Amino acid sequence: MTKKTSPDEQPFVYDKAKYHYDADDFPSSFPATQAYVHTGVFVGWLADMDFLDDSTPHIADAIAQFKRRELTGPQLYGRLGECLIDYMITDTGNRFARDYFDFSKGMFLKDYRQLLVKDLGSDYAVKDTWENYELIKRRFDERFSVWKQSISA
Repeated sequence: MTKKTSPDEQPFVYDKAKYHYDADDFPSSFPATQAYVHTGVFVGWLADMDFLDDSTPHIADAIAQFKRRELTGPQLYGRLGECLIDYMITDTGNRFARDYFDFSKGMFLKDYRQLLVKDLGSDYAVKDTWENYELIKRRFDERFSVWKQSISA
């Protein structure tokens, strides 16, 4: 079940691509879609885990395309309006994402940089490939498994 934001509660925005491609440090030589990659791989993982709200036909179709590997995670993120907001994610997905994806804690970015950025010089230089997704997906799976054990202990 997806947590719906009440009218008096502000939605929690995990990320928006425009935060990146509109930033001063975004390399002008890169297409704006490179700003989708880091959040997009996480969105793909959320889709693989059935943690995305698929209650609208448009989103359900995009998730199905991702699962058939017809769309990459960053492309799915684009279909979600280039943003990731709490009401798009199931309760379990949100609880995990709040702990892991939260930029202030740094776990997601640390893993992303360690596994994918390496010596590329920029978070935005990571290519949108299935190979990169599978590499980071294994880390997401590990982090989720540890998180799940920690909340059931």
